[in-house]
Amino acid sequence: KQKEFLTRYQAYLLRDEVGEYPRLLQGIADHQNQQKGFDMQAPVAVGDWSKAAQIYTRGIADFSAVPLKRISPKAIQALLGNQLEDKNEND
Repeated sequence: KQKEFLTRYQAYLLRDEVGEYPRLLQGIADHQNQQKGFDMQAPVAVGDWSKAAQIYTRGIADFSAVPLKRISPKAIQALLGNQLEDKNEND
């Protein structure tokens, strides 16, 4: 799971635009518990509280409205390779 998160996060960093995003990231357990009607725990802010608050207030409450697309590891490697090539050309 950690490797999957890191892969997704690296792909996110390569994007230049912010676009729409969910106000919080749910784990699998939270998502399943919510579907079953269980109470949710309060979200945990990571890092700078004021920045986390901005992310939360600007994010979309209805996460299902945000389209998701799984990115293959090959596509991520290609993106990372292009980023390294661009960096070397600018040096």
